[in-house]
Formats: sequence, C-alpha cells, structure tokens
Amino acid sequence: MKFKINSFSFSLLLIISVLVACAEKDDSKVMWLNSTLIKCGDPANNKKCYEVSFEDELDSAKWQTYHNLIDSLVFEVGTFHKVRIKETKDENGRIAKVQLIEIIEKQRDKVFDLYGVWVASELKGAPDMDTTDLPRIQIDIPGKRVMGSNSCNNFISKIQRLDKKRIKLGMMATSKKYCDDPVTPLTFSNALDSTRKYKIVDDVLTFFNKEGEELIKFSKSE
Repeated sequence: MKFKINSFSFSLLLIISVLVACAEKDDSKVMWLNSTLIKCGDPANNKKCYEVSFEDELDSAKWQTYHNLIDSLVFEVGTFHKVRIKETKDENGRIAKVQLIEIIEKQRDKVFDLYGVWVASELKGAPDMDTTDLPRIQIDIPGKRVMGSNSCNNFISKIQRLDKKRIKLGMMATSKKYCDDPVTPLTFSNALDSTRKYKIVDDVLTFFNKEGEELIKFSKSE
C-alpha cells in the first residue's frame, strides 16, 4: 500500500518538527561556571560544587552554588566555562542528572596570574632589607588563602576579596619568633594589611593601598 503526502501534510509535519526542536532547545540552560570549585554541603564529605551565573556576560556574573555534577564536563581550574546544559528531573521534581550539551566559550581567569610564590624586591618604609631572607608570599587561588614569611615569622591568611584589580586579605595568623631586626617584618605585615589593589607587569607584582600608593614589589619565584 502506498501513501501520498500532500503539501498540507508535509507543511504540518515540518511545523511539528520545528516546534519539537524549539521545545528541546528551550529545555536547556546556558550558564557560566566560575574558574574554581568551592566546598559545599557537609564539611566531613569534602564535597565540591560549581559556582554558576545565568547572566549573559561574564563581567555581570552573580555567582550562586550549583550542587549537581555535569556529566562529561572536564573542568579546568583557572578557566571560566560558558556551557549549555540539560537537566533531567525525577518524579519528585529534583534534578537527577545534568547533561552537557556544549561548551560555548572559555575564558582564562586572569586572577590566576597571582598564583604561586612571590619574593619581595622593594618594600616601602624598609629600604635596607636583608637580601638573605627576603619576605615572601605564596598565593593559593583555589584555596583562597595566602601564606609566607615576613623575613622572620611565618604567616597565613584568608583572601577576603579578589578580582582582576583588587585584593584584600583577612586577619593574619603569625608565628611569634623573636626577630633581631623587627623593622622589615613589621613593615611588611602592615603593608599586607593595607593592600587593596594589585598589578602584574612582566612578572613583577605590585601591591597598592586604597589611595593607590605603592607598598610592595615582588618578583615571581621560579
């Protein structure tokens, strides 16, 4: 038996196909993934989650925690990912599976230029630093913390704020060893406490206070 498809039927099938395709497309979500994962849920489980933003432009991102794993996504720390995903929900309306449809765009997070160990080369208020034991700072971007030495005592602190131009450190936890020359350690610690901005040019990191005055210059440690 042969069936004939007239022009009306063909047009109807075409419209239905288009509507189905649009419906499938509308069921997807586009979002940005932040450049690092964050700890979430029960601390004992050491679970990590994405931070996502549904804003179209990365500069307008408003980050929120996303607890579901995206299947087939190879996450690159230090890179922003703009992705299209499809969520499948269970009978209770909870997200059961998240499928990666496509990676639309990637952007390197310039904040990761800070990552690593930096050795102080210039310090405002301490022109005669002992070159045998220079202050240094290790900046851990994924861990959102810094640690190092003020040339005498060791310190550690959380990063309270960080973007492409600004940095602010939290309260320092410092060892209490006696220092033969307290000028450099005290000046360095005070400078870190006052730091609000930074700039990197040719592997030289400079910290500034909120007025834009230069406080410390660092060279990247190899």
